[in-house]
Amino acid sequence: MKILTSWLREYLPQLDISDRQLADDLTLRGIAVDGVFDLGEHGSLFAMDITTTRVDAMNHYGLARQAATTYGMQLPPL
Repeated sequence: MKILTSWLREYLPQLDISDRQLADDLTLRGIAVDGVFDLGEHGSLFAMDITTTRVDAMNHYGLARQAATTYGMQLPPL
């Protein structure tokens, strides 16, 4: 699965860590980020391996929810 970090940051504008750190932290929490590709001013593209047991993380909002939980942030409702 491919995820744009610029879209994740639209859900969490207060997220002030690097894309590389975000990828490492998500990987430590069971969401494997297999590759990080720099897109310049457009952020990064994460190539991810999401297991079928983590259907909650199979979209940008689900990953933003995981990041919000990881960093103790509030995720605004849709």
